[in-house]
Amino acid sequence: MSSKLVRRPYRTRPRSAHARRWTSRFEGLETRSLLSNLPVAEPMYQLGSMASSSPISGAYSPSQIATAYAFNNVSFNGVAGNGAGETIAIVDAYSDPNIQTDLNTFDTQFGLPATTITQVNENGGTSLPGPDTSGGWGMETSLDVEWAHAMAPGAKILLVEANSSNESDLLAGVSYAAQNANVVSMSWGGGEFSGETSYDSTFSVPGVAFVASSGDAGAPVSWPAASPNVLAVGGTALTLNANGSYGSETGWSGSGGGISAYESMPSYQASANTGASNRSNPDVAYNASPNTGFAVYDSYQNGGWTQVGGTSAGAPQWAAILAIADQGRALAGLPALNSTNAQEVMTELYQAQATDFHDITSGTSTGSPNYTATAGYDFVTGLGTPIVANVVNTLDGGVTALPDTITVSAPSSATAGQSLNFTVTADSPTGGVDTGFTGTITFSSTDANAGLPGSYTFTSADQGTHTFNVTFQTAGSQSITASGSGLSATSSGISVAPAAPTNLGATAASSSGINLSWTAAAGATGYEIERSTGGGAWAQVGTTTATTYQDTGLAAGTGYSYQVIATGGGLSSAASNVATATTISAASAPTTTDSLWSGLTTPPENAYAWGSYELGLQFSSTTGGVVTGVRFYKQTWMSGPNVGTLWSSTGQVLASAAFTGESSFGWRQVTFSNPVTIQPNTTYVVSFSTSSSYFGITTGYFNGQTVSNGPLQAPSNGVIGSNGVYQSAGYFPNIGSGGMNFWVDLNFSPSTAASLQTAPATAAPAVKTLWGSFATSQTATGTTHGTQATTGDSVATAAVVSTSRRVVNQPQHTSTWGASRRWFRD
Repeated sequence: MSSKLVRRPYRTRPRSAHARRWTSRFEGLETRSLLSNLPVAEPMYQLGSMASSSPISGAYSPSQIATAYAFNNVSFNGVAGNGAGETIAIVDAYSDPNIQTDLNTFDTQFGLPATTITQVNENGGTSLPGPDTSGGWGMETSLDVEWAHAMAPGAKILLVEANSSNESDLLAGVSYAAQNANVVSMSWGGGEFSGETSYDSTFSVPGVAFVASSGDAGAPVSWPAASPNVLAVGGTALTLNANGSYGSETGWSGSGGGISAYESMPSYQASANTGASNRSNPDVAYNASPNTGFAVYDSYQNGGWTQVGGTSAGAPQWAAILAIADQGRALAGLPALNSTNAQEVMTELYQAQATDFHDITSGTSTGSPNYTATAGYDFVTGLGTPIVANVVNTLDGGVTALPDTITVSAPSSATAGQSLNFTVTADSPTGGVDTGFTGTITFSSTDANAGLPGSYTFTSADQGTHTFNVTFQTAGSQSITASGSGLSATSSGISVAPAAPTNLGATAASSSGINLSWTAAAGATGYEIERSTGGGAWAQVGTTTATTYQDTGLAAGTGYSYQVIATGGGLSSAASNVATATTISAASAPTTTDSLWSGLTTPPENAYAWGSYELGLQFSSTTGGVVTGVRFYKQTWMSGPNVGTLWSSTGQVLASAAFTGESSFGWRQVTFSNPVTIQPNTTYVVSFSTSSSYFGITTGYFNGQTVSNGPLQAPSNGVIGSNGVYQSAGYFPNIGSGGMNFWVDLNFSPSTAASLQTAPATAAPAVKTLWGSFATSQTATGTTHGTQATTGDSVATAAVVSTSRRVVNQPQHTSTWGASRRWFRD
């Protein structure tokens, strides 16, 4: 991003090598006998995982935090805001012998620039104290050093290691650190004590800012965070969006806060309406929950990678923010923060614009008493968590380039399945388009099926604006979001209507019915069918979720026009093309029908089975016409109810009807309420359902034999691969049965009377028996029934029965009919 460098009048003379040692305005640190009576401090971190040899999945990385809190949006007239030229002092207890190698491992893992730590004792000497073997200070040191460096990778790191965790030793280290750094981070503390105010001058050094963790146990407050000269950092739980951008935060339950028992209210808190008369904690907040913690590498005390939280994590990272602000001030010739006032940092922050912070409004702390985050200042999260680019702009005197904003411009309406153009523009904070914007943008939508553009990096050629396209697939109110480089914008309320249906066709099915079909429309969840007669007004005649519809109850020999409208998401599409058809004239409608077998034919069935199946026959006609119904031969031992169905060769149901008179036997017939027009020389399937009952079979019937009658024919296996087909009931019968005939038939009326023929009353063709001869009283082994099905289903071996039709269980086997199938022979 680009922005004009703005310099504001100096508030004091420019910084020099001696600027931070001025003493005219502040009381210097004095030697006090009380120092040895100070309490013992504790590190303020919380482990969120056990140690691992690799970074913990879900632990935040430096790049994620830099994006979420907008560190990567800080620029000083083209110079990256990374703390270059500044020094951050970390003060902790005891020595960490592995800290340099641990930092190297951390930097390598996350692609950070390497740096060499300056490691000294509490007095600045090189003779370091012994390590902490049990108190956790090694982990604290790793957290502080690694994350201060991660957020301000250009700053130098001074690690001051106190002889012990007694605050007298730690404060000695703070005093040394304040003489050699711009910012001092203290991720530790203890309970408040009488007389603490006499030590507040420790944190009053010209040109030095002090930061402390507010504590991990809620109220009461801890010290030194309670000092009015220290920036107290509380805790939150941070959640990121799927694209890595800032999502939301709640106050962390452990966040230390409340009202000091000894420190008076500083003037900078008067405007915060804290509701207290004394100093309130915290001032600001940062991610601290161990459940949303940071990746830390500590080989000395924890044995590898860990996820770490606690307010300890916020202190060094807020120290990094102050170091970056000092970098900007130095580039502009301004003195370091706190050069004129020990409370300058807090004064600036409490007077900052609300846009400098994420205001955290939910979450309750533990401790006594409990506090709940609310709008504005609260005792859990203070002023809130930082939007770093804005905070730095406040602290550096206005020399930081404020971040751009982006806008997404899209039409208010769209059609599902059709590409839509939208534009992303980078807006300069001073107004107009930022023609130098070079951020990377990614896209998301409320439509999970939308066709989105890939991530895009703006170049100088874009001049801050670029047009993209999206294809919504789901009807309703949708949005498109662009985010990246710490920025995010959404165009919402885009009304996406279903696409119009296409390829509508209409065909006369009978003298009173017309069949419609069309191509599915993108975004449609249903369809409305409209009809017009004689050019009259359109009227809705039905709805469906399918792409076919049969309009019935029409007048014979009459022309009708149709159009279809798609619906979805509470919206409607434009109308489809218009299709017209004329019902068959009543005078020319055929009165006789064809079938493959006459009503006098008695099937020579030689086997039976039972189960729930759809039994079918493939057929075609040499002439067009209408199928008026389905027939099948019902034996006395067959039950019902049965349903007859006409299918296309691809499995589309064309008509279906239930049989009546199920108590009778012989050829049973059902008539469709609306006959179905079929095309000449086209394969169809006619079938009936068995309804989990018995059914008869003539095995091998279609082996080498084509059955024909008039225009109708049922081809043999050699012609169509396998006739006589079946499938589990309710499904399209498309599994070959090896030429079996289940004795299903149809009634067909050709389109011309000349082609009508009556099926001859002939004797049934000879059918070979399934078994060879055998004695009446003995059993014999059956032969293999049929041929291997083309689908790969196995074919069972016939069982053995007596001449009296005694049913015998067949051996156990795997079969398309199921393990309990039985057969008999006539």
